[in-house]
Order: sequence, then C-alpha cells, then structure tokens
Amino acid sequence: MAAESGKGAGRASGGYAGLLGGLKDFAQQAKENTSELAQQAQSRVQSWQAGKKMLDEGGPEMEAKLLAKKTANDAVNLDKGIVAKLSDDAQVYADAAQKMKVAGDDDNSALAQAYEARAQALISALELLTPVPSAPEITTMENDAIQILLAKGKYRWVASKTQEGFNTLKVTTKSSESAPAPT
Repeated sequence: MAAESGKGAGRASGGYAGLLGGLKDFAQQAKENTSELAQQAQSRVQSWQAGKKMLDEGGPEMEAKLLAKKTANDAVNLDKGIVAKLSDDAQVYADAAQKMKVAGDDDNSALAQAYEARAQALISALELLTPVPSAPEITTMENDAIQILLAKGKYRWVASKTQEGFNTLKVTTKSSESAPAPT
C-alpha cells in the first residue's frame, strides 16, 4: 500500500503520462492551426497582390470600372435598406392606425385616419421601388483592388452611422468636396 501512495504512484495510470499526452495533442493541434492560418494569410496576400496588379496594369480604366462596381453595389445595398425600412414603417403606421381606432376618441380617430393614409402612401411608394435592382458581382481580387482604392481616398461616398442610427452619405475625396452632394 505504501508503494501505491509514493512519488511514482499514478504515472502509469494517467498522472504525468496523461498530462504529457494531452500537451502533445494540444501542441499538434496548435501546429495544425498555425499551418492553416499561415495558408490563409498567404492566400490573402496573393489575392491582395493580384488586386494591386489589376490596378497597376489596368490603369485609370480599371479604377473607373472598379469604382463603378463599388458605387453600384453601395447604391443597391442602400436601396435595399431603404425599401426594408419603408416596408417596416408602413406596417407600423397600419398597426398604429388600428390601435388608435380601438382607443376610440376624436383625437385618436383623426390620427388613425392620418396613419392609414400614410401607410397607404408608403405601400404605393414601395410598389414603385420594388424590386430593387441587382448589384454587380465583385470578385475577391476586385474587392481587394477596391480596398486599395478606398485606402487611397479614391471613392466618393462613405456611409456612416449617426448617433440616431441613420445612414448618412458623405462626400469624401478632395476633388469632390467642392461639388454638391446629389439629392
């Protein structure tokens, strides 16, 4: 019994050997993960280099093509967001109108009519605005080139969030700062 409780007890049944085996497994997994991350990083570097080469060899024409794709993609995505918000707004107005009718006094009745009219106006607008056009496809290489153009300040519009959560567009390049933003 004394031999079982001594310094060497437990080594063969898991103790240090189990810990060592677990560390070896952990080290092997870390090595595999590191290798996978290195491959992913190398792939991204190659893609970025291809995007840079695309810009270098394509010149101003390629820049114009990529900026057109970026602008169109942003316009479509902004449009989708606006259409979704208008749809939500129409539903909320319709719900508010219904609830104001149930509440029943004269003030609520007038508001209910106004809300119903607004919901209908939004629904009519949505009929004109849908479907939203599709966006052009942008490959990974093109996206990398676009990111380079963004970093160089060549893109005109930047969508940003205000404190209220609304998207706002800002003109960002020096050449377009003097030009008025489209309305």
